[in-house]
Amino acid sequence: MNRYLRWTIAGAYLASLPFMRRAWELTGAKSPFLSHAIPIASGAALLLALLWHLMLIKREARTMVWLSLAAVCGVYALMFRALPQRIERVHLSQYALLSMIVFWAMGDRYGGYPLSIWAALVTVELGFADECFQGLLPSRIYDLNDVVLNAKAALIGQAVIAFVLRPWEKGERTVESVNGRAARPGTPWLWCAFACVILLTAFNIYTLERGTPTITHDVHREDGVFARRDGFLYFGLRAVLLNAALLAAVSLIVVWTWKYPGGRARSLRTAATCGLLSPLVLLAGRLLNLHFR
Repeated sequence: MNRYLRWTIAGAYLASLPFMRRAWELTGAKSPFLSHAIPIASGAALLLALLWHLMLIKREARTMVWLSLAAVCGVYALMFRALPQRIERVHLSQYALLSMIVFWAMGDRYGGYPLSIWAALVTVELGFADECFQGLLPSRIYDLNDVVLNAKAALIGQAVIAFVLRPWEKGERTVESVNGRAARPGTPWLWCAFACVILLTAFNIYTLERGTPTITHDVHREDGVFARRDGFLYFGLRAVLLNAALLAAVSLIVVWTWKYPGGRARSLRTAATCGLLSPLVLLAGRLLNLHFR
């Protein structure tokens, strides 16, 4: 399947996540039974899909693979029980699945462990961009705890890829034949762009957190709107200029290196491009003078 079509599917799934939240508010939030059943059903559906693939498609018989699946399921269960809110338990399966879809969408199932790491980082960036977009909506809020939860779910998804599914094991090509090529002239620039994206994400999180303190009961009004939360309080002209400059620089690097082939260059371009979504959202909200909750 064409990688652009795969990214269209991944983008459609990511865009559907806010609507899943709305569906939860209409069903699970109002029914005690569904509030317990939906999170369990989402995790069970993901597990059944994995079992179906391993048993009927791949016909997996290695003990180590099944032990790895059991270990991942154990970690998932521990995280599931530790989450206080049931909607957060749904997040766990949603972003674990998104992480696996991102790996598939990045276009080369033979990429090995490096591609799995990049897919996890891309999912973290997409989760942060989603939280930034929620911070601009009147009925939603930005929450760093959700960013961290999405990151943990992304790691669970890639643990499944790396230790259970291992899609690069079968095929005519190997990891070395794809990612072991001589470095192209544009690859170092892509590494620089990727590093800039990560540093910019850390800077934006720090700046937003200074203006969005931890929610307490005294800032919660009866109408459901959170007061005294302004994530743009310290997101001034310096932050705007820094985001705009790095966004432009990374964009130029990505365009300039577009002609260089290979799995490594393509993966880095994808990671850098997805990392630009959150600064775009923040810059748009700041320039439009929107309130960031």
